[in-house]
Amino acid sequence: MKNTIQSIMERRSTRHYTEEPVTEEILIGEPEELPEDDAPVADASDDRVQKEPDEKGHIEGNTDKGFVLDDNDYICEYNGTLTGLVLPIKINGVKVMGITETAFSGNTTIQSIAIPYSPGGYTYIENGAFRGCTALESVSMANPIDTIVAEAFSGCTSLKAISWPSGLQYIEHDAFNGCTSLKAIGMTNNLIEIGDNAFRNCSSLVDFDMKESKALRTIGSGAFYGCSSLKAIIMPTKLKTVKNSAFQGCSSVTSVKFSGALKRIEGYTFKGCSAIRHLDIPSRVTYIGTEAFNGCSGLDYVNIPSSVVRILKNAFTGITANTVLFMRGNFANLQISENGLGTTGIILGRKNQPPHVYAKNHSGVNFISLEGEKYIKRVYSHLLARSITFSEKLTQIRNLAQGKLTAATLVKSIADSSECASKNWNRVKLIKKLYKIMLNGAPTPAER
Repeated sequence: MKNTIQSIMERRSTRHYTEEPVTEEILIGEPEELPEDDAPVADASDDRVQKEPDEKGHIEGNTDKGFVLDDNDYICEYNGTLTGLVLPIKINGVKVMGITETAFSGNTTIQSIAIPYSPGGYTYIENGAFRGCTALESVSMANPIDTIVAEAFSGCTSLKAISWPSGLQYIEHDAFNGCTSLKAIGMTNNLIEIGDNAFRNCSSLVDFDMKESKALRTIGSGAFYGCSSLKAIIMPTKLKTVKNSAFQGCSSVTSVKFSGALKRIEGYTFKGCSAIRHLDIPSRVTYIGTEAFNGCSGLDYVNIPSSVVRILKNAFTGITANTVLFMRGNFANLQISENGLGTTGIILGRKNQPPHVYAKNHSGVNFISLEGEKYIKRVYSHLLARSITFSEKLTQIRNLAQGKLTAATLVKSIADSSECASKNWNRVKLIKKLYKIMLNGAPTPAER
């Protein structure tokens, strides 16, 4: 069962503790002189936080002054003045069991919070508990919490670092929505689900390493929407579900490594990801949703497997004239909705199948057959006595598909190259090589 906080229905009373307060801020670690403006940073990983509380429930490094408990022994209010907090295990001898929504939400002075290790305590943290804490910069959790609840840190615009327990399994919806200073997050092996909009508009997030999260199964709708500084997406191997708009607007992402377990790419998932260079869609994917890759204008190429049977409206609209969609398999049963493969670009595939028919019906989309690709390979193999590089193949596919070269002028351009000249082919050998190139035919304009 999740150790989450649901809404607290009614509270009959609260208990304020105002015993003799500690009058100065106490730091974790050896005391040192700080300028007045410096705030202590709480760290639940410090071994001092793990010490047993004294008879009043205090732990070294903190005080219970200003905390208010409700009937259920949850912290429901903090009216103290400390900016660096290590939350107390006990308050006046009473074990703290959780944190309510009203305890810290909207606090604009607290800069750091640490939740200490407390067996049996802090099992309940209510939705939005730290929402809108705009000065909060760091959070650490030593207690075995398995869930970051909905909106827990939403709108914490100064939050830069968070350390959570290894047993974390769920990050609920909007948990870090709008945390615009958060730059990097490391995941745990036990994480199962990232909720809807969990990291939405975390515009400074550069690194989100989830590849080691072997238990991760679901990434929710809009989970990373608008994370415009994110550089790469590496999905763990067993991830099965990525919901719509999950990475929409991640305009700095240059590479995506998909999970092999993925079967659907939902609508708008990568819309506006204009820096992605290439895509290798997994062989189990059967469905590409509406505008899934709309606006991915940086794409050089996409490998689309023959497992795909549905490509919905505008899935690839916004790719450029030079983007190559490799569709080598048997797509006889493929259904393509309006502008599903875009209104420009190049399709490489089998003649007289849906992708070829699609290209014929879209004047801005060019087509090159599998025979054309093989022809390019033969030219390089015979004239240069080597395999063609992938970059060279892309260039020549574009040249043939867009009519910049014909089958004959492609041969001439390679035969006239300095590399071919360095082979010192005699006239007889060169004629034989040209014969072998043409033996299996050359692509005609109708095949492009």
